[in-house]
Amino acid sequence: MDQVSLVIILLAALLIPLIMAKFKINSLPTAVMEIIVGIVIGPSVFNFVNTSDLISQLSTIGVIVLLFLSGLEIDFSLFKKRRTALTPLEQKTRSTHRNIRQFDFRCTPTAQLLFYRCYSPLLLKSAASSVISGLPRFYLARFHLVL
Repeated sequence: MDQVSLVIILLAALLIPLIMAKFKINSLPTAVMEIIVGIVIGPSVFNFVNTSDLISQLSTIGVIVLLFLSGLEIDFSLFKKRRTALTPLEQKTRSTHRNIRQFDFRCTPTAQLLFYRCYSPLLLKSAASSVISGLPRFYLARFHLVL
C-alpha cells in the first residue's frame, strides 16, 4: 500500500502544474494548489493516501524545499525603501543602543556580566528591532550575552 500512496502523490505533484497551465489558472500559485490537493487526497478528507514513515520523511523534505524556495523569492530591496520618520519606540531603541555602547567601555567585566544578565531580553528585543527598522547592525557577540 505504501507504493500506491507514493504513486498517487507523485501523480498529483506532476499533474497539478500541467492542469494549471492548460486551463490558465493564475489566481493561485502552484505550491498553494499542491498543498490544497495534498490536504484533499490525504487522510484529512478522502484518505486516498496512507501515511507511513517513508511518506512522512518525504513530506518533511518537501516542506524544507518549499521554505527554501520561498526564501529565495523574497525581495530584500523592499525592506530598504522605508525612509519615514522614526516612531517613538524606534527613537528609544536608538538611544538605548547609544547608552549600552557607552556603558560597555566604562565598566569592569563583572559589572558587564551583571548588567547583561539583567538586560539581555531588552538587548535582544532592541537588536531585532534595529535590524528590522534598517538601523546599523547591533553586534550581539560583542556584549557576551548570558541568558
